[in-house]
Amino acid sequence: MASDYKYNVIKIWIEGKIKSGHYKTGDRLPSEQALCNKFNFSRQTVRNAIIKLTEAGVVRSVQGSGTYVADSQNILREKRVGVIFSYMQDYIFPSILRGVESGLMKAGYGIEFGITGNSIEKERQILERMLTSNLSGFIVEGSCSALPNPNIEIYRRLKKMGIPVVFIHNYYEEHLFPSIMTRDAECTKLLTEVLIDEGHTKIAGLFKIDDFQGRSRLGGYLEALYDADIPVEEKDIFYYTTRTADITRIPGLMDTFTGSDPCTAIVCYNDQVARILYGLFLNTGLKVPDDVSMTGFDNVFETMLDGVRLTTIKHPKGELGKRAVQCLLEMIEKGVDCIPANPNYMDSEMAVGNSIGKAPHQAEIA
Repeated sequence: MASDYKYNVIKIWIEGKIKSGHYKTGDRLPSEQALCNKFNFSRQTVRNAIIKLTEAGVVRSVQGSGTYVADSQNILREKRVGVIFSYMQDYIFPSILRGVESGLMKAGYGIEFGITGNSIEKERQILERMLTSNLSGFIVEGSCSALPNPNIEIYRRLKKMGIPVVFIHNYYEEHLFPSIMTRDAECTKLLTEVLIDEGHTKIAGLFKIDDFQGRSRLGGYLEALYDADIPVEEKDIFYYTTRTADITRIPGLMDTFTGSDPCTAIVCYNDQVARILYGLFLNTGLKVPDDVSMTGFDNVFETMLDGVRLTTIKHPKGELGKRAVQCLLEMIEKGVDCIPANPNYMDSEMAVGNSIGKAPHQAEIA
């Protein structure tokens, strides 16, 4: 009994060091002699502890080299998943979260939440906190995903530890894990083409530029203009970021619709932005779609401020959350490499409203 107690002391100490992240996958543990000296136990007691840990898949011994933290640490993980979103309380996020929750609960998994506010620093703090919780995996909406991310080292560590991650909406430049995404570029190109088909040739754009989605939607907008041989006017393209999110303060935004050669349409980053801009149009005396046509993305609002229905793209919301869970559960069961670290796109369709009309000169001709 005393012998069992002694090797369990060493075994529990090593497990605790691994759980806390002090020893990570691939790290070499202290030598048998070092452990003997630390605990004042016999070499045989130390060996018994290492044997038990090896049988459990926690460590692996390499003859002539030492004992290392094993690649697989499922024995140490709890049946919970870290869910890290930019936001959770409004817009599309509650619906996505419901999809995630239903999928995880059905599989018997709990959830540990984290909200980054699209802050890289906050994302790092949440990841480091969750790493001490021995979670089975993560579903993450990356922060400021159009920018190089200093947190990539943490994701490399998770990959090395064999802990799966599934990104939603975006991925970082270094493809370490799969991502579940909407077809942002293709859908925004389609929206822009609808405006072009209605005779609009002066089409402004308003995009969030520090997120992957914004960069992709900007690309789709530009591609539609290029394909139609419509000149790209830099002065008619407007950007904002998480830190400069108040679009009412973007210099020159409203001037582009009221000058001597005004834009007659605008492609907006999403419905939330479109709704704010719609209010600015009303305050300026511009009517949608008589004076300005507009599009959004996500299909969140049934109507705008005075009954105008936005032409937009239907976001899969809850289905996207469920797809992310399916992907993650497969990786938990079969290993992080069972699904290629590539984007997995979900199809979306257009929700046709009445926010698009013919360009003013086209309406006069008609």
